[in-house]
Formats: sequence, structure tokens, C-alpha cells
Amino acid sequence: TLLFDAAGQVSNPFLMRGLSFDYLTAFVPVTVFALLPNLLVVRSETPFRNVADLVAHLRANPGREAYASTGIGIVSHLAAVMFTARENLNVTHVPYRASSQSIPGLLAGETLFTFNTTPLAAPQVRDGKLRALAVTTPHRIPAFPEVPTMIEQGYDGFSINEWLGLFAPAGTPAAAVQRHADAAALGLADPMVRDRHALLGMEIVAGGPAAMADFLAEQRARVGRLIRDNNIRLEG
Repeated sequence: TLLFDAAGQVSNPFLMRGLSFDYLTAFVPVTVFALLPNLLVVRSETPFRNVADLVAHLRANPGREAYASTGIGIVSHLAAVMFTARENLNVTHVPYRASSQSIPGLLAGETLFTFNTTPLAAPQVRDGKLRALAVTTPHRIPAFPEVPTMIEQGYDGFSINEWLGLFAPAGTPAAAVQRHADAAALGLADPMVRDRHALLGMEIVAGGPAAMADFLAEQRARVGRLIRDNNIRLEG
């Protein structure tokens, strides 16, 4: 039995007290499947053409605007926290219960902006309903080469992505873990699979167990620090 999981696996231990298991001891990494960049998006009818425009509006309207996320402690929330904390902005957080709800909420005018994964935001951007102001990767992405990064717009070190990965139960023999990683890499090497992921703005990784272990260690350090520094907790 294998576990297919996402970035919440890193953030949950910092958000939830009294977890009945420890991710670090319960699972071993197999491979990261893909990275999912976040786009900072607004409705197309707004006047904002870049991040500076949005910041100017938020500064002029402290406490009057809101941003959407796909849940407390989820990457879309953490990206917005990084942004608003960097600029010391007073903006209300509206966490939706499902990832599929935040974009409709934005389109309905319930919020002003959101950071959301490319698979969720891309269709509305391509249809002209949303405008992408920035992407959260260190470099521009092939799916939206015209969209500048947060780093390009003055936010040094601003890089945060959702990700998908494969885990095996603790105690799984190393040879078996490597076989699973090799099988995943073979499947992800298929040109049709890669093209489909690229269309959605996703970056295939498939680096194997050792690379995933290093990736998780770096993510835990960064995400844990972000959650602690901003006192983020799950409510209820």
C-alpha cells in the first residue's frame, strides 16, 4: 500500500496538536511527482496590472478587502501570508472548505484576490475571467510565460508551491521503495503525461527517494518557520 499525498503533509504537524501519528516515522519518501505553482489572480475587471497595483489598493483600503484560500495552512493560504506579512497589509482571510470553492468565490466578488494552483486558476485565466499578476515559482512557467514571478516584482526569495508525492509505509525495504520510484518515473516520462501536466502549469519532478527526503526536509524547515512566525492555527 502506498500513500499519494500533498503539501499538507508538511504543514499539518505544525497546525494540528495531538496528531495520532508522526509523519516522519510513519512513512518513507518514494518520489515527488510534480510541483504545482500558485498564481496570484484577480478578477479581470479590476484595474490591477501587477502586484504593485494591488498593494497600492490594499494600502489605501486597510481592513476593507479580503483574500481567498483553499483552507487554513494550505499553500494558497501560506503564499498569501508571505505576501501580506511582507507588505504589512491588513486584509481579511476567507478560507474556503474546498479548493474548488475559492475561485468561484473570487469571481462572485466575495474576495479580491487569491493565490491558487495553476490547475484550478488556469482555465479562468485563459477564459479571460481572471488576470494573473504573478507566479510563485523562482522562474516563469511555460504555461504562462507572460506572467512574471513574485521575485521579479521585488519579492526576493518568494517561492512556494503545492506538490504531489508518493510515500510508502515505514519499514518498506529500500529496494521496494526504489522500484516504486522507478515505476513512477517511467510513467511520468510518457510524453502525453508530460504534455498534460505542462498544460496545467505543473512541473514533473520524479527525482526518487533521496531527492524527496531532501526536499521534505527543506519544506518542513521553511513551512514550519512560516507557520510559527505568523501564529497560524487550525480553528475549531
